[in-house]
Amino acid sequence: MSPYTRPVTLKPEYTPSEAAAILQTTCGLTVTDVQPLAGGHFSQAFGFKADGQRLVARFGTQDAAYRKDAYAGATFARVLPVPRVLQISAFQGGTVAVSERAPGRVMSEYSNDFLAQLQPARLELLATLAQVDVSTTTGYGWFDHQGQGGFSSWHAFLAAIMDPCEDGFYADWHSLFGGPLLDRIFFEQVYAQVMRMARDLPEVRGLVHNDLSRENVLTDGTRITGVIDWANALYGDPVYEAAKANWRSGGEWAGALQLRFSAWPDYKWRLLTYTLHVGLDDLRFYARIGEVGGAARTADYLRHFSALATQLEEERASWSRDTVSTGGERADADHDAPLGEPVFIRTALAVRCAEVALAAPVSGHAVLVNRSDRTVVRVESARGPFVVKLDTVGDGLTREAEAREYLRTYGVLINPPTAGPSGEPAWVMLPWVEGEALSSSTPVQAQRKVGALLARIHALPGGRPPPQNQTWAEWMLGWVRHALAYWQASGAAPENVGGRLSRWWQGIEPLLRARGHHLILFDGKPEHLIVTPAGEVALIDVEDLRAGDGLMDLAVIALHEPEVLQGVLEGYASLSTDEKAVLAFYQVLRALAAAEWDESRLTGERRDHFLQLASRYLPT
Repeated sequence: MSPYTRPVTLKPEYTPSEAAAILQTTCGLTVTDVQPLAGGHFSQAFGFKADGQRLVARFGTQDAAYRKDAYAGATFARVLPVPRVLQISAFQGGTVAVSERAPGRVMSEYSNDFLAQLQPARLELLATLAQVDVSTTTGYGWFDHQGQGGFSSWHAFLAAIMDPCEDGFYADWHSLFGGPLLDRIFFEQVYAQVMRMARDLPEVRGLVHNDLSRENVLTDGTRITGVIDWANALYGDPVYEAAKANWRSGGEWAGALQLRFSAWPDYKWRLLTYTLHVGLDDLRFYARIGEVGGAARTADYLRHFSALATQLEEERASWSRDTVSTGGERADADHDAPLGEPVFIRTALAVRCAEVALAAPVSGHAVLVNRSDRTVVRVESARGPFVVKLDTVGDGLTREAEAREYLRTYGVLINPPTAGPSGEPAWVMLPWVEGEALSSSTPVQAQRKVGALLARIHALPGGRPPPQNQTWAEWMLGWVRHALAYWQASGAAPENVGGRLSRWWQGIEPLLRARGHHLILFDGKPEHLIVTPAGEVALIDVEDLRAGDGLMDLAVIALHEPEVLQGVLEGYASLSTDEKAVLAFYQVLRALAAAEWDESRLTGERRDHFLQLASRYLPT
C-alpha cells in the first residue's frame, strides 16, 4: 500500500469494559450500562449512567476539540440544544470528555423518508445558528476554546485552505498531490475559481457549526434535541452552513435552501462559492485518510458544482448561455428532473466517460438535457468541446452511432461518434457542433440548404422498416388510432373528432400505399439541424433514422418552425396537391405525438399548445 493511500488511524477502539475502567480510574466515576454509540472519525463514544445521570464519554486525542465543545455548551446552550461538557481528563492513551447526553437519537439512525419530514426543523436550525450573537468575540474562521477566531478576515480564512500545514491532522498534506487521490491541477483549478468568486463576497461574521452531519444532530422524531461536535465550528458567513447542507445532499437541498434563505443578499453566488470551498476541504480530507471511494466521489461532486458555478459566473458577466446551447450538439433541451442525486450521478458518469474517451481530464461541463432516460452533457477539454450522451435504457445510442456511420458513407456532413462501452447505461461522445439551430432567423439561403440536405437523405436507400413487418400505411393507421384515443382522453379534442379524423383517413390512406420508402430522420426537429458559421448544415441526434415518408420530416419542421417551411421547400422540391394533403395529415399526427411526449416525458408546459395546433390543422 502506498503512503498516499494508507488509511490514517483516527480514533481508539476500546471495549465497553475498558471504557468503564478508564472512566473510573481517570474521572472517578462509578459507571453502569456502558453502551457503544456512533462516533465520528476522531472519537470513540459510549453512553453510560453515573449517579443517576445519562452521560456520554468520548475517547480520543482531540483535547482542543473537547475544550471547544465545552465552550460551545457554556456559551450557546441558551439558544441551541448543546450538551454541556462536565469533565475533560487526560490519561495515558489520550483524552476523555464526559458530557450530558442529549435526548433523542442521532439522525443517522432514521430513514431518509422520515428525515424528509424533519427538513423544516433542520432548516430552522441553520437560521437559528445565523442569528447567534458573536459580537463579544473576535476573528474569523475556526475559533479556539476561548471563542476567538484565528483569521483577521473571512477572505483570509477562505484563502488559507491552500496553505501547507506543519503539524496537526493536515501536516504535510501537500505531499498528497504526488499520490493518486489528490490531483494538483484539478484542486488548483477549483481553488482559483473559489478565489475569483470570493472577490465579490461580503465580510459577514456569524456562527457556523460547519459539521451538521446526521451523526452530529439528534432528534426525538419531532424536533432537534441536540447539536454536538463543535470541533470544526467557525466565525464567518452563515451561508457557509447552507453550503455544507447543499454539498452533503449532493444538491438535493438546493431548492429548500433557496426558498428559506434567498432573501439573503447575493445568496446564490455565496452558496456556490462556499459549496466549492467545502468540496475542496472534503477532497483533501478523504485523500488524507486514504479513502479511495470518498476521494473519487468528492472529485465528481466538485466537477458538478464547479460547472454550476461557471454557469453563474458567465451569467453575471452577461454571457448568454442560450447562444451556445441552441447551436451545438444536443438533443431536446429537456429538464424534467431536479439537479439532485439521480441526475448528478449520471452527470458524473458522463464526465468520467469523456475522460476515458479523451484520455485526458475534463476542465468543465454543463448539463444540456436531463430526462429520466437520458442525460446530455457538454464537456470542455484541451481538445475542444464535446458532448456526451448517456442513456439508462434502450438502444438509442447504438442506433445513433450506426446512423452516423451510415450517413457518413454517403458524404452527409455529420460528426463521427466516439462510442462508449456496451452495457447499461450506454454512452456516446461527439464533437460539439458550433452554429445556430434552424429557426425563423435563419437566412433563406441556409433554409434552402436544409431542404437540399433532406432531399439528399430521402433519396438514400436503407433504413429500419415499420415495426412488425407492417407497411407504411398500416403503421400510420395504428398511429391514427393511438393519437385519436389520446386526443379524446385529453379533454381538448374538437367536436366529433373521431368522425372527422376517420373521414380524413379514408382520403389519405390510398395516397400512403405507395409511400414509406424514403430514408428519413423521423425526429428531424429544427433544433437538430444546425447551420454552422460557414453556412453549411450539420445534423445532430439521428438515432431515429429509418425508412419512411420524407414528408414526415417536413411535417416536423412545419410543426415547430412553420415560418421556415417555404424556404426549406425551395431547396427540397415543389409539392403536388396530394403531397400537400399528406403533409397536413402528418402535421396533425406529429402535433398529437408532441403533446403526448411533452405531457408524459417533459414538463407538460407545451401540451396544450400542440393540442391547439392539432385542432387547427384538422380539416373542418
